[in-house]
Amino acid sequence: MGSDAIATKLCSTCSQHTLQSLYWGTDEYPLSKDCDLCGLIWGSLSSNPDLFHGHGTPMISITAARKRGFRGKVGRRTRALDDSYPHKLLSLPGDIATKLKTPPINLLNVSTAQGRHVTSLKVTSLSDSRSTLSSHVSGRDIQPAASNENTEMIRGWISSCVAGHSRCRRSIGGTTLKDNMKPQLLPTRLIEVTPRVRLRETGGQRGQYLVLSYCWGTGAQGSQTPNAVTTQANLDSFYDDVPLDALAPTVRDAILLVQRLGFRYLWVDALCIIQGDVADWERESRQMAQIFENAICTIVALGADHAGEGLFLSGNDSRPPEGREEAIIPCRVNNERVLGYASITAWPPLGTEGRLSPIGDFVHARWSKRGWVLQERMLSRRMLYFGRGQIYWTCMKEMFHEDGIDHSHPNVLVCNPHHLKSFFLSLTLSTAISFVPILSQLAKALGGDKNSVLQEIWEILLVDYSWCNLTVESDKLMAIAGLASALSHRSGMTYFKGLWVETACLGLAWKADFDSEFPMNASIGHGYGKISTLSIARKLPAARERRI
Repeated sequence: MGSDAIATKLCSTCSQHTLQSLYWGTDEYPLSKDCDLCGLIWGSLSSNPDLFHGHGTPMISITAARKRGFRGKVGRRTRALDDSYPHKLLSLPGDIATKLKTPPINLLNVSTAQGRHVTSLKVTSLSDSRSTLSSHVSGRDIQPAASNENTEMIRGWISSCVAGHSRCRRSIGGTTLKDNMKPQLLPTRLIEVTPRVRLRETGGQRGQYLVLSYCWGTGAQGSQTPNAVTTQANLDSFYDDVPLDALAPTVRDAILLVQRLGFRYLWVDALCIIQGDVADWERESRQMAQIFENAICTIVALGADHAGEGLFLSGNDSRPPEGREEAIIPCRVNNERVLGYASITAWPPLGTEGRLSPIGDFVHARWSKRGWVLQERMLSRRMLYFGRGQIYWTCMKEMFHEDGIDHSHPNVLVCNPHHLKSFFLSLTLSTAISFVPILSQLAKALGGDKNSVLQEIWEILLVDYSWCNLTVESDKLMAIAGLASALSHRSGMTYFKGLWVETACLGLAWKADFDSEFPMNASIGHGYGKISTLSIARKLPAARERRI
């Protein structure tokens, strides 16, 4: 919608909101019956009558959602925000507060006069106001996943991280990887996506590449055709040309994405490992740590249940959500001229429950339950997720969502496990998007000597691993061998078939509790319990059904 289509009715109070007043918090004011913005709030109050007791017109205030502890600066003077009243500045007069430069707004929280949360409202720039409001409003509408706009967004996420995030250059194995200065050692084989698509032997060369993490699937829909994988029979022909129309849609879409992003190489297991060649599979599987650690980014087909569904699943329904209501407001800075117009809608929007919500995208994803995914999540320094609802980005410093909402806010369901304090909660709730791949941070949090700390971490990871599914049960040790290799390199400890030699007595001290809510919750030891890889083969269908 452009500003030429604006027909919003606003009351005298809502029409005077400025970006500063919304960010720091408006004064309490009565809801109007003849205002589109007030109407959105009235709708939430009517569906939650317990929020407002008494007679007369409800009094509300609006405050931008933001991270706790944000510090505002005025010249050389700095004051922290009061966490109890996050929209108030300590020791700063209101006229000075309005002059502070505020971060972009994407989500507004509405509260009653008694401080009870009523609803959240998403703020999105109208199409012809995006350039003038780019530094003031960060909410975005979901676009088709394969759109040029999303390609530019992803390119920005990658380039910003590579150029500016020092912590994202540190692998879990302890190596510092300077992606923008020194290209990394390339895997044995890669798909070259330009000038033509073909398989290449890298011969120890260095360069930049991306990897694909996805579900192959089972049965007719999920199985990849014989021509879509590399075998000894077609190896030579694939070195000359890989026919795109023979590839699984998810793989084909990933190749298209890498081309659009301007990179040259992509690693996909189905093409870069010779299928049916046991020796090649074992050799390449032992290189998983280097393959995922050295990659610029891991592309995740989060929303696809099998390789036949494709990568670009979100944003393809051009119809607005049924029942969607919105208000259009003018955006001003310090009561000056209007910079542009923004759309205000209820958040989460109607019709996004279940798999289309951020929490649903991750919790209900078949990808999240793959056994091989545990090490892929931990080893990857940057991950780009294509869900059914939208696109997501995580690295060791930041997490972004396509909709522009800062999902690290307390009122948002999805935890960001790149922040250490939510790491264990995320594991417990099965909402972990990725894991903190920094062993030293975990060691600091847990305390104790190095060997004991690694043993504790390993047990926590194995509990999570025991929930996952493996198509081939004999893969259970190989599917975490890359992760074990990286942890061994970092810690100096010796790994042997699921155990750490230095703490083998602890690794073998476990007992399964079949009455537990968790499939393998050991009753020996303390903390998160003791569990051995011996337990991973045990099947507990009922427990898995509870998790799904």
